Parts: sequence; C-alpha cells; structure tokens
Amino acid sequence: MSELAIEERSGVMTLSTTEIKRLSRRLRFGFETLRKLADTGAKLVGDETAAIAYPEVARA
Repeated sequence: MSELAIEERSGVMTLSTTEIKRLSRRLRFGFETLRKLADTGAKLVGDETAAIAYPEVARA
C-alpha cells in the first residue's frame, strides 16, 4: 500500500519487496492503535520518497 503512495508522490516506480519487509517486521510485533500504524506508514512513505536522490535517473 505505501509503495503506491511513494510512486504517486515521486513519480518513480518503487520496489515493493523493501516496503513489505519493513512493514511486515513492524506488523509482526503489532501496534497499539490504528493511529500509530497510520503514523508509522506515513513516516515510511516520507522517508522513502526523500531517499530518491535522483528521480530523473530512476525514471530513465
């Protein structure tokens, strides 16, 4: 789900396996509330979007 948000914000296709691994590790241990899950997901999307240093290269 969050890989789609990264793609929408950046215009660059992402590797979903990275996101799935990160999210599955976190979900395995659970979250106390849906708000904490949503906040963590939003942070991951922001971090991954910011990590795309050269979007023009990724689009090529």
